[in-house]
Amino acid sequence: MEVLFTNLYIKLFSGSEVNILDISKVLLRKGFQITVFTFQKGDPLLTHFDECGINVTCNIQDIQGKHFDIIWAQHYVVLNIVLLSEVKYDKIIFSSLSPFESFEFPPSYCNKLSLVLANSHETRAQLISNGVDSKKIKLFPNSVDLYYYNQSKPISSIKKIACISNHPPEEVLQLKTLLKEDQTIDFFGINGDSFQLVTPELLLAYDCIITIGKTVQYSMALNIPVYCYDHFGGPGWLTRDNLDLAFEKNFSGRGFNQKNSEEIYSEIFENTIHPDHLSLLHNFCIDHCNLEKNVSEVLNEAKPVSKITSDEIKVDSLLFKRVFDQKIAYEKHAEELEKLKSLLENTNSENRNIILQLQQEINLYRENNEALQSKNTRLNEVFNRIQNEITALYSEVSILQNQLHQIEQSKFWKLRNFYWKYLKRKKG
Repeated sequence: MEVLFTNLYIKLFSGSEVNILDISKVLLRKGFQITVFTFQKGDPLLTHFDECGINVTCNIQDIQGKHFDIIWAQHYVVLNIVLLSEVKYDKIIFSSLSPFESFEFPPSYCNKLSLVLANSHETRAQLISNGVDSKKIKLFPNSVDLYYYNQSKPISSIKKIACISNHPPEEVLQLKTLLKEDQTIDFFGINGDSFQLVTPELLLAYDCIITIGKTVQYSMALNIPVYCYDHFGGPGWLTRDNLDLAFEKNFSGRGFNQKNSEEIYSEIFENTIHPDHLSLLHNFCIDHCNLEKNVSEVLNEAKPVSKITSDEIKVDSLLFKRVFDQKIAYEKHAEELEKLKSLLENTNSENRNIILQLQQEINLYRENNEALQSKNTRLNEVFNRIQNEITALYSEVSILQNQLHQIEQSKFWKLRNFYWKYLKRKKG
């Protein structure tokens, strides 16, 4: 049996591209032949498709008029081109990997397709709001191939971190300035220290992974502590309390607050995830994100479809143009908002510096005040001690005076005085 995948490009290591590579490997084991049609192809990712023997083409003539048992489509604009080229098919599966990206929107003829896959409950809700029949939608989360589940390593403490993201936020980048001598962090992504395909070997070289999306499930399968956080924010450590919501949002970080660098550092190094949580995440991943099982379910549930007409595709193309024009207008508006945001951030930065300076002065005052209070306490102690000593001396003087008075009034003292007077007269 032959499967045709569609995607905008096969070139980088984005989620949609890696998703096709992972699913293709499962289908190859099942005996399928795989072709991928895309608008652009190239390395570094294309080499991995070549190594699997997967044909990737940008030439529509390579597939024109050809029959495929299944078209597994990502990005409906590419699917439209394929269908207009008179490709023959038995089943069409459309996969949406985001509730927000315009290229992930379903085609207008989506309810005539075999299945519409949603990578999360969040995406499923958006598909329904876009007019997709809920009965056509199947949840197909980012899933992990079986060989991930059979590997792991014991982790006693966290020293070595990998951040895997094409868009790490500033608060994560700033972790580098907080690390101690025996702690390291490496950044993997299009602007990181390295840009490469995520594999078990790569992940197992680290004690903790900071990431979102598909790499979260990779880490869960390998029993590696995963800190779910990126430019949307995130829950941080995944626990029994936040796991369902994080899964509902495709482990994107949406639905949770953002944190500062100090909070992230403290949570990772001082509140390390408990081993029981790793087991919980591993089992959750087996239950929900087993790629072999999920692909088999899609193949079993996908039903044959009737031909999509060229008129339906053209209508869809007009809708796309309208959405694309709106997207351009939005991006222009977003650019202005970014300028305002930058100005506001600069103002906030100045205010933060003033607040920081005031806080430092307040802290210095508190320190000086505490020192003065300490000195005052010590002086009071010395004063009280001296006062007690003076009182004791006065008491002793009073006793001595009484004793002297008693001596002066005694017969002995009078006899002494009489004797001294006698001696003076005798000398005189």
